[in-house]
Amino acid sequence: MTPDAVPLLMTGFNESFGLYGSVGLYELLLARRPAIHDASRDSVELPTVAIATGRSSTRRFVRRSPEMVDVDFFKIAWIHLTHDDSARIQLVDARETTEKTESRRTAYIDVERAAKSYAARDRSGNGIGPASPNQVTTASLGPTRLRIEYGSPRRRGRDVLGQVVPYDQVWRTGANAATTLAVDHDVVIGGASVPAGVYSLWTIPRADGVTLVINRQAGQWGTEYHPERDLVRVPMRTATAPARQESFSIAIDGSERARELRIAWDTFVWSVPIVAK
Repeated sequence: MTPDAVPLLMTGFNESFGLYGSVGLYELLLARRPAIHDASRDSVELPTVAIATGRSSTRRFVRRSPEMVDVDFFKIAWIHLTHDDSARIQLVDARETTEKTESRRTAYIDVERAAKSYAARDRSGNGIGPASPNQVTTASLGPTRLRIEYGSPRRRGRDVLGQVVPYDQVWRTGANAATTLAVDHDVVIGGASVPAGVYSLWTIPRADGVTLVINRQAGQWGTEYHPERDLVRVPMRTATAPARQESFSIAIDGSERARELRIAWDTFVWSVPIVAK
């Protein structure tokens, strides 16, 4: 192994360079690799070795400004690092990557105290649970059975539309794995024919409306979207909720003769009719 190779301490995500644990590694590199700060060089490649596999590779760092360094993400996108004069990372912007994350440095957190608090709550049966628990919605439409599986993120004080959920981009419409719709008979959704099968559901929010995307691929992670596999795209009705909703939800409302797919979070409510074919 190259003597100055950087060990990549990620396991379980292969060589994922998102925010799961790489921030500390990036800070170490910024502090201890002078080449990254060499103003005469606009980029530098550092050797790396994956702990889980032993495979060697390189990681490219590009100096964009005195406070910003970009790190390549599988050589297909960039993670943007903003740091202070002491090479302490203040912001990691990975929204261009499949991780779709952004992280900012916060004030000091007493981890030991927090761990004891969480452990006490867990022992009492009041654990905090997953950040975006998986949910299942089922309904019948005459002889047809409908089932939707999705991850339910929490608002946590954030403004959702235009911030957590960007405009004019395909959104996973939930969290974790891609949201799936299963129907055992042909149906019509928003006027479009949907044959029996299993699909993934996506949305494209805009400032003036939203489009529902029904895609033939299912079972993948929620950032893996292939537009060439779209079955149909249909417009959804939009409304404003009377009060902010903390948890993202997908429901199938109505009677067995006519149903409505309803997506709601924060202050938005999106809906589209579902009828038997």
